[in-house]
Amino acid sequence: MSDILVTGAAGFVGSRVAAALARAGHRIVGCDHLGSGAARELARERVRAWLDPAHVRCVDVDLAEGDALDHLCTVHRFDTIVHLAVPAPAGPGGARPAPADSVPARLVAFAQVLDAARRHRVDRLLHASSAAVYAASEPQPVVESARIDRPSGLDAAVWSASETMARAVAGESGLQTLALRLFPMYGPWGGLDLPLHRLAQAVREGRTLRLPPGAEAGAEIAFIDDVVDDIVALAERRTGWGAVDAVNLARPQPFRLVDVVHALGFEFGRAVRIGSETAPAGRLPLLVADDRGLQTLVGTRRRTALVEGVRALVQWLD
Repeated sequence: MSDILVTGAAGFVGSRVAAALARAGHRIVGCDHLGSGAARELARERVRAWLDPAHVRCVDVDLAEGDALDHLCTVHRFDTIVHLAVPAPAGPGGARPAPADSVPARLVAFAQVLDAARRHRVDRLLHASSAAVYAASEPQPVVESARIDRPSGLDAAVWSASETMARAVAGESGLQTLALRLFPMYGPWGGLDLPLHRLAQAVREGRTLRLPPGAEAGAEIAFIDDVVDDIVALAERRTGWGAVDAVNLARPQPFRLVDVVHALGFEFGRAVRIGSETAPAGRLPLLVADDRGLQTLVGTRRRTALVEGVRALVQWLD
């Protein structure tokens, strides 16, 4: 049994991870900064649906303010932190926040988490990262050992910087860190800030779609339950972390994005209309990943079939 802090515990991934770890018998405390408007209401719904039944307390904390986090770590003496608190990439109406607002908040919050883990002698830190760290020109499939110092955009640069910060603290303090490189996800309880959920909403409304370049090729598209199972298995593993500091949370049989769209159309009972214009590059990292790093730690994992995952998403949206 572990004492685990899950940040972002009212989020798409964090709410399920916190609930699953609690059901497995671990002592869990969750924290999140619930935001405002529709995002806040969805976060509260996740708390009611996932955390409350698992008896997980979710504390409203702004991680950029270190005092509240320091208090949590002092009271509960965590041995593991699962850091999944990632500010939403889109604001009201789908507008992206200004870099001056989003970048400092993300980096300062993560610096506070790293500092708290170091000072309170936390054993392990699993932290969210992104497939965006891989350069667009990377050969496929991408492997964890690929260079991440050539980011293709500002968002990718922030993820790369976060991983570098974690390695630096690990090197000087002995904290074991593991970057969870997340690929595009879909599934129930996700907000419309997720690219695949925006596509699902467009299919539902019968709008013409603009797909990103590479939509006809295979790419990593992960169902939420599979991602949660992977993170829980990694959080419960106590040994063998020494040689691995990042893992791709990926599947060995990637989907074509165009097939996902047609599966959505079938489940909604809608004809899919794909326009001749493509969406801007960089909005959705269409990559294929090597998952051997993950297999090294937790073995081969079950993956949800496309028809099963899409049906679950459509049922929730309806």
